[in-house]
Amino acid sequence: MDLRGLLSLKSNLTHRNKLHVLPNVLTLSNACCGFLSSMYALQGEWGTAAYLIFCAAFFDMLDGRMARFLGLTSYLGAQLDSLADAISFCCAPALLIATLHGDGMHLLAIVPSLLFLCGGIFRLARFNVQSEAKIQQDFFSGLPTPVAALLLGGITITFGASLSIPFWYQDILIALIVGFLAFLMVSNFPFPAFKKRFLIKRYKITLSYIAVCGVVSWIMGLPLLVAAPLSYILGPMLQWCIDMMKH
Repeated sequence: MDLRGLLSLKSNLTHRNKLHVLPNVLTLSNACCGFLSSMYALQGEWGTAAYLIFCAAFFDMLDGRMARFLGLTSYLGAQLDSLADAISFCCAPALLIATLHGDGMHLLAIVPSLLFLCGGIFRLARFNVQSEAKIQQDFFSGLPTPVAALLLGGITITFGASLSIPFWYQDILIALIVGFLAFLMVSNFPFPAFKKRFLIKRYKITLSYIAVCGVVSWIMGLPLLVAAPLSYILGPMLQWCIDMMKH
């Protein structure tokens, strides 16, 4: 290799090293949003806390795509992403739900919040193990933590004021929703990953069920912040129920 080639290689490596920080900055932005969401939840600013969870999800979506686009995926980045997700999509939503109740130490606030926290952390740990074992993940095993967190955030933004009224039936409703999400996260129920474009054909049937649930949610008057994550959750479950009835 001549001198010009060596200089070009050095320039490319230097440029690559500079770009290497971008995905990590996005991942850390995710963690910062989760931390700020927790702070606002503790202060009773539930709407702001919920919007920050959505901001965290945006950074979480962006960091992986940025790393793959630049060819900068790494073991460190994967571990950093899981730690950030634990803050933003496990701890922050758990605090949000716990503080929605008048008494943060109320049994119907603490138990579901702890279930959600533990379920989310377990889900992230299992995902890491599967990734390290190079298990093909065309479908996620269990509900992804960002989707569960986004649904709770959407519910809080839409119904937060009424949900904070300490009537026992509202407390039970919240507990059931949060507990069900925790169960889905630790379950082996398959949810589409949508990571590879060439697999979209494989997802076609699942996408149709998700679309049906989305239309029903729209007819029911649910806002997009609730309808989108809810449709993603209910679509595969509807498909599974129909497949079971066929057999």
